[in-house]
Amino acid sequence: MNERLTGAMIRRARLEKNWSQEGLCRDICAGSYLSRIEQGKVEAASEVMRR
Repeated sequence: MNERLTGAMIRRARLEKNWSQEGLCRDICAGSYLSRIEQGKVEAASEVMRR
């Protein structure tokens, strides 16, 4: 799946649940990494996506 679409889907789901980036990525990855994923700048690692 393309990085932009994946990031947009993650962001939409996160916002629907009223979660902050820090809240969503706690114990999974850095907030800055999640931000780059949501912006479509990097592809999320498979381990991050599973968690």
